[in-house]
Amino acid sequence: MPTAEERAGGLWGRFRFYNTRPGRDAFEECAEGTYGGLSVGFRVAAGGERIEAGVRHIDAAALHHVSLA
Repeated sequence: MPTAEERAGGLWGRFRFYNTRPGRDAFEECAEGTYGGLSVGFRVAAGGERIEAGVRHIDAAALHHVSLA
């Protein structure tokens, strides 16, 4: 199960790579720095967002997917 926590430097997450050929390949590519980030898909929960000074803050959401980017 992925986990995420907010730190001073931003959002940090922990994810599992499956022990399959594609999973091992993805892990190796991450370790080599092939990917520069993540694409995160989510659905904002009712009442889970607010706008302050023109900045959108998401306080509650359901994670849909995370992809290497």
